[in-house]
Amino acid sequence: MPGMNPEPQLFELNDAILERIVFAMEDQTKSRAIDLRTGALLSTEEIEESEKNEYVAPPPPWSPADGFRIMENFCAKVNNIPLRSELLKALSRGKGVFKAFRKVLAEHPLEETQFKEFKNNSLRRYVTDWMDQMRESIGLARLGPEPEDFGEILEEEWVVHEGCLEDLPFDFSDPIDRAAAEAMEWLPPALALWEAESIGALAKAKEEGSVIHYICDETGIPLALSLGIPTAVRGKTWLEIRFFFVRSEFRALGLGIRLAQGIDRFRLRKDVETVVIRSILLHPGLTEELQAQGHKALPPPIIFT
Repeated sequence: MPGMNPEPQLFELNDAILERIVFAMEDQTKSRAIDLRTGALLSTEEIEESEKNEYVAPPPPWSPADGFRIMENFCAKVNNIPLRSELLKALSRGKGVFKAFRKVLAEHPLEETQFKEFKNNSLRRYVTDWMDQMRESIGLARLGPEPEDFGEILEEEWVVHEGCLEDLPFDFSDPIDRAAAEAMEWLPPALALWEAESIGALAKAKEEGSVIHYICDETGIPLALSLGIPTAVRGKTWLEIRFFFVRSEFRALGLGIRLAQGIDRFRLRKDVETVVIRSILLHPGLTEELQAQGHKALPPPIIFT
């Protein structure tokens, strides 16, 4: 109708606009804004002139931690095990992590191209979700679906298997040896070896009713593993986890949390009252991760040396 204001429209996202928005996101000076009608970048002066313009917005929030998370997520999808280990090692260093990651990828042209596509797709989903938030802020309906949740990707990539000691498709001894070697960093060596032997004895005895949860790579190598022994107490069943281990190069991918979620699904399905992880070989970093998920930590053992 004459005299009515037309419905406001936001820009359509294309590669050129995405590149500009990503530039503004990664600009730590925060000196740019986005014109929601055109997708153009506005300078500081233009921002000041458009201070009350509802169609001007700062770029999507972004930090180096977000960029790091994209690199971590990409590692979860790399099928080349040696390369994945190199990339995770690059991510574990302190300063220069981004440069180290790019340097490793530069020697693998195929995976380098895959990373660029993965990063671009991740950023496109992120910016698309931000655009929908901006649409809502000016009274328009969302257009796109919710961005793909990486937890769902991880669920598909790293399946938690469940079994028993009798049917275990790999040798239990290697994860135990790895866990003991790591534990010597915070335990007296003799104590770490004693605990490893105790767990090894349980594995060899194939304790009746024992339950194993594990995550393997595509070659069948266990990356995360737990051994639980169900126990009945006064009519209630509880599960004692005697071994909980994630290979060090895969902890950054959240496999410890994924393993714990598999155990928790078992608890609910089997009507287990309580799950207790009782192993002094449990890595302190995994303890912190599990606590961050809301699980309670028991007092640590007291060691006389």
